[in-house]
Formats: sequence, structure tokens, C-alpha cells
Amino acid sequence: MKRRSLLFGLLLLLLLTGCQEITGTPEEFHWVLVEEGAYTLSDGTRVDRWEEEFRFWRLYKLPDDGTELLLEDAPAGPENVAVGGQLDFSSLSEPAQKEIMAYYEQRGLLYDIPAELEKAYAAYQRCQESGKEFSSFQVNQMISPCGANDTVCYYSTSVTTSYDVQLANELRLCDAFRRDTGEKIDTMDLFTISQEEAARWFADYYGKEAPMSAEMREAFQPEYVIFRSSGLEVMFPAGTLPSQKSATGLYLEYEEAEDILQEWAVPDPTESD
Repeated sequence: MKRRSLLFGLLLLLLLTGCQEITGTPEEFHWVLVEEGAYTLSDGTRVDRWEEEFRFWRLYKLPDDGTELLLEDAPAGPENVAVGGQLDFSSLSEPAQKEIMAYYEQRGLLYDIPAELEKAYAAYQRCQESGKEFSSFQVNQMISPCGANDTVCYYSTSVTTSYDVQLANELRLCDAFRRDTGEKIDTMDLFTISQEEAARWFADYYGKEAPMSAEMREAFQPEYVIFRSSGLEVMFPAGTLPSQKSATGLYLEYEEAEDILQEWAVPDPTESD
């Protein structure tokens, strides 16, 4: 039996994001001021950067009153992120590890601190106007293994950024690499059809007559397809589908897509699948 799932509204509730009744950094954390005036906002407001001594977090604060605008969790992975049942990065050959690491180092961060600070400051001003307390926005990026077989290994990049009061969006992308060499594989090489045909196939899977189907065909990008051990996920980031405010996507089992995928591209299932 086919299992069809439509993943709507990936808005994450963050307990430390936006206007809240309780605010403040846990007392046991030890923060060190590392750069005064690290950023200057569009209205001339300066922001200081602090770092937590042991936890690899960065905190951006207003110097006048110490308001915490943004908490940045230091980027992680793929070399230091392990997922149960998934291929361990250290099990790859050293040349493959270096190749994969070089790719991610060149790509860099998928979020922009100045832009995140501007969003946080705007929310802070709204809270000031409404008489509510403000808690820092958050941002983080993690690269983790999501599937593999003897030929290919897959890594998913998850970027969480504050969206609005108490809400955040999660961007999910996927990259494929040759398991033996670490060479990056073009996502469309994993398919037996073209990118245009793939966009139409996934949109039709959702529903040929559905209004969102046309939006999916227009917005589709290969990196939105996430190859997981358990199944195939297509995640459209927030803003790519005009009718949706948040990230929206599809999930399907590999047997449903076997006609459009290369046989060698399907990850091995984990023991729990």
C-alpha cells in the first residue's frame, strides 16, 4: 500500500524566540565578550558579539542594556555529527573525508548574520512598543548523514532561522557524494529523467489539479530532494511556494519512485526502517 504524506508548515516553536514572559541566559553559562561593535544595524545601532566558553555558541547583544538579540549555535557537521543507524563520517576513507569537507567549506554558511540581526532587532522593537519582554532569536546550521549504500552517501543540511514571534523556519537541503572518493554527485544524475520532468513528476504526485502543483513545478530545485534511508523527501523552503508561508514538502517511499531513480541511488534501509 502506498504511503503518501504531505509535509505542511514546518514552523518550529522555539521557546527562546520572540516575545515571551521569561527571558535571560542560564546563569551557569559563562559568556565572554569577544568583539565590541561586531555589527552595525541599518539604523546605526551597534551590536556586540559574545561567545560561550565551552558550548561553542555566539550571542549578539545590544551594548547599552545588554539585550540579547540573536543566539547562534556554531555550525556542525559533517565530521562531528553522528546519527544512529547512519554511516559514520570517520568510516569513509581519508581522501573521501577531505573531498566532502572541502565542498562544505567552500559552500559556507547558508544564513546571513546581519540579516538575522535585523530581523531580531525589528522584533525587539515591536516588543518594546507592545510592552512585552523579548527573548533572543536563534540560528543554527547542521550537516548530518541521512542515507548511504555501497556507492553513494547522502548528507542533509538543516538551517533553522527565526521566522517570527516564537516561530522559526527550517531549510533542508541534500547533497550526494561518491562513497569511495567523496566526489560530489550532481543530484539529477541520481534520476533517470531530466530536471524539468522531475519537477513535473513530483508536482503531479502531489496532485495534477491542485493549485499548489503548478507552484511546485515552478519552484522545484534538485537540492530540495532529500534521500533518506526511510524514504524520499522533497522539501520546498519557506517563500518558494507563493501560497505557503512556511516550508512545505512531500514524502514518499522509494518503491513509488523506482521508475525515475537510478537503481544505485537508493540508500540502504537502516535496521529500524
